[in-house]
Amino acid sequence: MKNLWIFFFFLPVVLGTQAQRVSLSPQEFEEALQEYKELGQPFVLLDVRTPSEYKSGHLEGAILLNWQAPDFKERFKDMNIAKDVPLLVYCYRGGRSAEAANYLKEQGYNQVIDMKGGIYEWQKSGLPVTRK
Repeated sequence: MKNLWIFFFFLPVVLGTQAQRVSLSPQEFEEALQEYKELGQPFVLLDVRTPSEYKSGHLEGAILLNWQAPDFKERFKDMNIAKDVPLLVYCYRGGRSAEAANYLKEQGYNQVIDMKGGIYEWQKSGLPVTRK
Protein backbone atom coordinates (compact mmCIF):
# COMPACT_ATOMS: atom_id res chain seq x y z
CA MET A 1 0.00 0.00 0.00
CA LYS A 2 2.86 2.39 0.71
CA ASN A 3 3.86 2.16 -2.97
CA LEU A 4 0.30 3.06 -3.97
CA TRP A 5 0.37 6.10 -1.71
CA ILE A 6 3.75 7.20 -3.08
CA PHE A 7 2.34 6.85 -6.60
CA PHE A 8 -0.64 9.11 -5.83
CA PHE A 9 1.41 11.62 -3.87
CA PHE A 10 4.30 12.06 -6.24
CA LEU A 11 2.63 11.59 -9.62
CA PRO A 12 0.97 15.04 -9.63
CA VAL A 13 4.25 16.58 -8.40
CA VAL A 14 6.25 14.96 -11.21
CA LEU A 15 3.68 15.80 -13.86
CA GLY A 16 2.91 19.28 -12.59
CA THR A 17 -0.75 20.18 -12.90
CA GLN A 18 -1.38 17.42 -15.44
CA ALA A 19 -4.70 15.85 -14.50
CA GLN A 20 -4.61 12.12 -13.86
CA ARG A 21 -7.37 9.52 -13.98
CA VAL A 22 -6.47 6.20 -12.42
CA SER A 23 -8.63 3.07 -12.31
CA LEU A 24 -8.19 0.87 -9.26
CA SER A 25 -9.58 -2.51 -8.28
CA PRO A 26 -11.99 -2.47 -5.33
CA GLN A 27 -9.23 -3.67 -3.01
CA GLU A 28 -6.83 -0.96 -4.20
CA PHE A 29 -9.63 1.62 -4.02
CA GLU A 30 -10.33 0.59 -0.41
CA GLU A 31 -6.61 0.81 0.41
CA ALA A 32 -6.44 4.31 -1.06
CA LEU A 33 -9.47 5.35 1.03
CA GLN A 34 -7.82 3.98 4.17
CA GLU A 35 -4.53 5.74 3.40
CA TYR A 36 -6.25 9.10 2.92
CA LYS A 37 -8.16 8.61 6.18
CA GLU A 38 -5.11 7.50 8.17
CA LEU A 39 -3.02 10.39 6.90
CA GLY A 40 -5.83 12.89 7.42
CA GLN A 41 -5.57 13.98 3.80
CA PRO A 42 -8.72 15.55 2.42
CA PHE A 43 -10.50 13.68 -0.37
CA VAL A 44 -14.01 13.45 -1.81
CA LEU A 45 -15.75 10.13 -2.34
CA LEU A 46 -18.43 10.40 -5.04
CA ASP A 47 -21.15 7.85 -5.73
CA VAL A 48 -22.42 8.73 -9.21
CA ARG A 49 -25.35 6.27 -9.22
CA THR A 50 -29.05 7.06 -8.94
CA PRO A 51 -30.67 7.83 -5.57
CA SER A 52 -32.40 4.43 -5.45
CA GLU A 53 -29.09 2.64 -6.13
CA TYR A 54 -27.43 4.72 -3.40
CA LYS A 55 -30.16 3.79 -0.89
CA SER A 56 -29.62 0.09 -1.64
CA GLY A 57 -26.07 0.38 -0.25
CA HIS A 58 -23.10 2.70 -0.66
CA LEU A 59 -19.59 3.25 0.63
CA GLU A 60 -19.43 4.96 4.00
CA GLY A 61 -18.85 8.67 3.59
CA ALA A 62 -19.85 8.74 -0.09
CA ILE A 63 -21.63 11.78 -1.48
CA LEU A 64 -24.41 11.00 -3.93
CA LEU A 65 -24.07 12.94 -7.17
CA ASN A 66 -26.08 11.23 -9.91
CA TRP A 67 -24.08 11.29 -13.17
CA GLN A 68 -27.28 10.84 -15.19
CA ALA A 69 -29.02 13.84 -13.62
CA PRO A 70 -29.31 16.84 -15.96
CA ASP A 71 -27.85 19.10 -13.26
CA PHE A 72 -24.77 16.95 -12.45
CA LYS A 73 -22.25 19.51 -13.73
CA GLU A 74 -23.99 22.38 -11.96
CA ARG A 75 -24.27 20.50 -8.66
CA PHE A 76 -20.65 19.41 -8.85
CA LYS A 77 -19.52 22.97 -9.53
CA ASP A 78 -21.55 24.15 -6.52
CA MET A 79 -19.54 21.80 -4.30
CA ASN A 80 -16.56 24.13 -4.87
CA ILE A 81 -13.89 21.44 -4.52
CA ALA A 82 -10.26 22.50 -4.88
CA LYS A 83 -8.53 21.08 -7.96
CA ASP A 84 -5.83 19.39 -5.86
CA VAL A 85 -8.26 17.39 -3.68
CA PRO A 86 -8.36 13.73 -4.73
CA LEU A 87 -11.72 12.62 -6.14
CA LEU A 88 -12.61 8.95 -5.68
CA VAL A 89 -15.49 7.97 -7.94
CA TYR A 90 -17.62 4.84 -8.26
CA CYS A 91 -20.91 3.61 -9.69
CA TYR A 92 -22.55 0.20 -10.03
CA ARG A 93 -20.32 -1.54 -12.62
CA GLY A 94 -17.80 1.13 -13.66
CA GLY A 95 -19.27 2.68 -16.81
CA ARG A 96 -20.80 5.83 -15.36
CA SER A 97 -17.91 6.42 -12.99
CA ALA A 98 -15.44 6.16 -15.90
CA GLU A 99 -17.45 8.80 -17.78
CA ALA A 100 -17.69 11.01 -14.70
CA ALA A 101 -13.98 10.56 -13.97
CA ASN A 102 -13.09 11.59 -17.52
CA TYR A 103 -15.29 14.68 -17.16
CA LEU A 104 -13.64 15.58 -13.83
CA LYS A 105 -10.20 15.11 -15.35
CA GLU A 106 -11.19 17.44 -18.21
CA GLN A 107 -12.19 20.01 -15.58
CA GLY A 108 -8.60 20.02 -14.35
CA TYR A 109 -8.79 17.92 -11.22
CA ASN A 110 -5.30 16.62 -10.48
CA GLN A 111 -6.21 13.24 -8.97
CA VAL A 112 -9.29 11.37 -10.14
CA ILE A 113 -9.53 7.77 -8.99
CA ASP A 114 -12.15 5.50 -10.54
CA MET A 115 -13.11 2.11 -9.09
CA LYS A 116 -12.99 -0.71 -11.65
CA GLY A 117 -16.12 -2.82 -11.61
CA GLY A 118 -17.96 -0.43 -9.30
CA ILE A 119 -19.80 -1.32 -6.13
CA TYR A 120 -20.80 -4.62 -7.75
CA GLU A 121 -17.19 -5.84 -7.63
CA TRP A 122 -16.68 -4.13 -4.25
CA GLN A 123 -19.47 -6.21 -2.69
CA LYS A 124 -18.42 -9.33 -4.59
CA SER A 125 -15.01 -8.91 -2.92
CA GLY A 126 -16.68 -8.91 0.48
CA LEU A 127 -16.04 -5.25 1.21
CA PRO A 128 -18.62 -3.41 3.36
CA VAL A 129 -21.40 -1.06 2.32
CA THR A 130 -23.74 1.02 4.44
CA ARG A 131 -27.35 2.05 4.08
CA LYS A 132 -27.18 5.04 6.46
